[in-house]
Amino acid sequence: MTDAPLHVLVIDDDSAMRDSTRMLLTRAGWRVDTAARGADGIAATRSDPPDVVLCDLRMPGLSGLDVVQALRGPDAPPVVLLSAFGDIATAVEAVQAGAHGFLEKPCHPDALRSALDHAARTRRNGRHAATLRARMDGMSALDRIAHGGSTSATALRRGILDAAAATHPLTIEGPPGTRRAAIARAIHDNGPGPGADFAVLPADALPGAAVPAGGTVLLEGVDALDRAAQARLVPHLPHGLRLLCTVSEGHVATMLPDLRWRLAGHVLPVPALRDRPDDVVDLFLLEWGDLAPDAPPPALDPDDLSLLIAHPWPGNLRELRAVAERAALQPPGRGRVARAILAGTPDAPMAPTLREAVAAFERRLIGRALRAHDGRMDDVAAHLGLGRRTLNEKIVKLGLDKDRILGTS
Repeated sequence: MTDAPLHVLVIDDDSAMRDSTRMLLTRAGWRVDTAARGADGIAATRSDPPDVVLCDLRMPGLSGLDVVQALRGPDAPPVVLLSAFGDIATAVEAVQAGAHGFLEKPCHPDALRSALDHAARTRRNGRHAATLRARMDGMSALDRIAHGGSTSATALRRGILDAAAATHPLTIEGPPGTRRAAIARAIHDNGPGPGADFAVLPADALPGAAVPAGGTVLLEGVDALDRAAQARLVPHLPHGLRLLCTVSEGHVATMLPDLRWRLAGHVLPVPALRDRPDDVVDLFLLEWGDLAPDAPPPALDPDDLSLLIAHPWPGNLRELRAVAERAALQPPGRGRVARAILAGTPDAPMAPTLREAVAAFERRLIGRALRAHDGRMDDVAAHLGLGRRTLNEKIVKLGLDKDRILGTS
């Protein structure tokens, strides 16, 4: 989704100055409102808060410094003052009063746009970060694990809540890195007795381990046991508490029948991150917010978004966390997150440029969708969230051979 245009309120008693500034900034893509008096400008910020205020220092009635004082507060827009009578003392006084910056008339258009852009984006990023922190603070463990609006996320959330309402043994089956242990904890916490004990045990440690009565026991690594060890485990499965276990994707069928009947009569499948492309960006921002709660989230450009969605994520949420950690160490700039993704796949063939790397991921993503839908272009376009014409154009641009991909040539 494209950000809304930056919004500036220009307060100046000089009508020619207001008009020229409006024209300059409108051509640069800004939304511009104006006011001729300080009091009118202050009122306008309350009815339609701008991203930044550009205010003349010397005006009849309220001065620019009066406007700065009136707009001080945690959610007030930053104020950049503009004056033809600028000097060092005035600039110092303006900044001490709380102004974001001070410009001297006549001001070069580039300097004006740069100062306003910096002030506006600083405020937007701060508000975005505050919103993200508030949302994260209000999230339960369940909200965080099943975060996202995709069908997979909704099914996972429903499966956790359904499992929490039951008391039967349950196997949580999914690929490594999908936080299966955290899902088990969410099932326990949302169950009828969340205050009871929750214990995590390696499956091979259960024989001889002290297990408290009541509560929930999570057995990890059941599928890593050989059949003899699984047979030894069966008599030691405790009674009188909730039994959960985690296994890797597709491994329920490999469990010894006696053990499978005890633990895997009910299975909660956990989707791989590659099957949740609609959730990846939100999940990445969630990880970023955990790592840098006081920093604004990174601006995601098209290269970042393309790779976040197209990357296969073999390490699932664990890999996504690692990418967020690497991105936080990258210098700001275009492709910051994309570089962090590519840095985590040193053994993969690397394209010489980021643009070519993005194209390679798009080829793989479209090819996979073509195979999944047997070449039905309307279904492929819907799956990828593209228009049919856009999909056709991409196939041509990327040099994809549909017949070869489908094995019909």
